Amino acid sequence: MRVLLIEDNEDDVHFIREMVAERKSAGIELEWADQLGRGLMRLAEDKIDVVLLDLSLPDSHGLSTFDKVTAHRPDLPIVELTGLDDEGMAVQAVRKGAQDYLVKGRLDSDRLVRALRYALERHHRTESARSPAEDRQGPSTILLVDDEDTLREVANKILTRGGYTVLDAKDGNACLKIAQEYTGPIHLLVTDMLMPGMNGREVADHLVTLRERTKVLYMSGYPNEAILSHCGFYPGIVFVHKPFNPETFLRKVREILR
Repeated sequence: MRVLLIEDNEDDVHFIREMVAERKSAGIELEWADQLGRGLMRLAEDKIDVVLLDLSLPDSHGLSTFDKVTAHRPDLPIVELTGLDDEGMAVQAVRKGAQDYLVKGRLDSDRLVRALRYALERHHRTESARSPAEDRQGPSTILLVDDEDTLREVANKILTRGGYTVLDAKDGNACLKIAQEYTGPIHLLVTDMLMPGMNGREVADHLVTLRERTKVLYMSGYPNEAILSHCGFYPGIVFVHKPFNPETFLRKVREILR
């Protein structure tokens, strides 16, 4: 198991290395980056299985540290490292998709190895949960619409790494242009609910006149009640809350496409 530790405190790095050395039988290969930027450069090489991430680094602090790693490599499981006074922030990161968190003051070799193994195993289960129908028919094509560039890029990476063909658009007009010009089937529309110009419901209504067999998954960071009252959405629509973690997002996509 190849683990990238992104941590700036050399004492903590030494401590974690000692714990890994205690458990040689676990087969952990530990690499280290002392800044987020260096860690992201290492992740670009695509040879890491799990990220062990401190949220407080010289070049990034707080939940944005987690967000940057997820945007860069949405396919990798992340285990957070936190101090006793930052545990609440680590819990928030887990809610956003981190597999687990470890408190430095309570850490031992057994807890470390168990958390890393479980994170990797949960990730493998998610990857192997692809629908048999998808495997027989080849990759489904998904049309992704979101006016926020960063969120659209993250969603695109998650879907692409999940084995899907992704077409993306920044708004409703661009989406409908793609739907008219694309010659292959479009199996699923994934659209943000609240966007400038056409909202998600309007985009979907126009799209089904062009592609009547295309299914729809809505995304939103707003509560259900706000969506239904402000945009004319009806109860029973299928949607996923933002921010989402890769496992939740891919599971919802697979459920719809079955």
